[in-house]
Amino acid sequence: MFLRHRNGTAVGPLTSHALEVLWDAHIIDDTTPLSSDGETFTAAADFPKVIAHLRRTKSKLDHGSDPWPERIQVRAPVEVESAGPTTGPRSEASLFTTTALLFHHATERSRGTLTLRGSDGELALRFRDGKVVEVWGDGRFSLTRWLLEEAIVTLDQVQEAETHAPSMGGDIGAALVSAGTLAPGVYFEKLLAWATHQVGDALLTDFSARHFVPEDVPAPAIPLGFERFSLPLNALREVTNRGNLERRLLPKRDCPLIPSQVEGMVLEDAKPKPRELRALKAINGAKTLGDLLEEVGGSDERSRDVLRAVLFATEAGFVVFGDNPAEEREAEEVTRLDAEYEAL
Repeated sequence: MFLRHRNGTAVGPLTSHALEVLWDAHIIDDTTPLSSDGETFTAAADFPKVIAHLRRTKSKLDHGSDPWPERIQVRAPVEVESAGPTTGPRSEASLFTTTALLFHHATERSRGTLTLRGSDGELALRFRDGKVVEVWGDGRFSLTRWLLEEAIVTLDQVQEAETHAPSMGGDIGAALVSAGTLAPGVYFEKLLAWATHQVGDALLTDFSARHFVPEDVPAPAIPLGFERFSLPLNALREVTNRGNLERRLLPKRDCPLIPSQVEGMVLEDAKPKPRELRALKAINGAKTLGDLLEEVGGSDERSRDVLRAVLFATEAGFVVFGDNPAEEREAEEVTRLDAEYEAL
């Protein structure tokens, strides 16, 4: 994209990173003239996909995540050579939130493994035709750790199973079933609960590295039964309570909520519950989070559902937070005081 200098000349082409920085700094907005060819300029609002992308990036910044983990290049090369098909690991740390990343691979019907790595563990999600069919984790995401924390098995039972797991391909679950510690039906139930919980936990975690490896993924021995689009919201329901939702969202209580779009899907694909859908449908660009809580919330349960719906929608890209009017007033007051100081 190109910007227009005050003397009328075109500036660019600019990378999306450069536009994101300018948008976050309030140097450009919906009314700024933009051009895709450097010749014909029109208001940025006439480029809805660009505006939606810039708002999503702003939302990431407002949530405390860094969409620019490496030094950015402000001016794009004039000619960009095609890199051809991707066959190796592809870094996706700066493209999406984890929630949006799951939807990206769902809409693309991806096949491969998405690895999410943090300082205290690693989680791998295997996609088959856009569905998460297998989950693997270690550290804080490990199955054995979760089974112990939930008091489903004892440490002695785990240690015994670990001695037999190598002969079963390293599958600790198969070893627990083989030893008679868990009945097959109970193990399948707990495996599904663990996988759902880990996905939900991952959606709330800032990972230091995320990469996707395209590869053929066969049908798993134990199907998890996850749906392509409903998994993220279902997983968030398992791990969020009103307390952690309020810590994340109430600092944005006075910010307006602005509807946006997610390419390749609609909100209903995520299968929100009636109260969640009602809250999200009430968002019109003018109402703040506080307005939404007063209108649709009320009781602890209803407010929790509204907050969860907003968290999900902002992470997925269906909604973005607007600027806090209080912060804008503070900025205006600072500007006024600076002017008075200079005059004095």
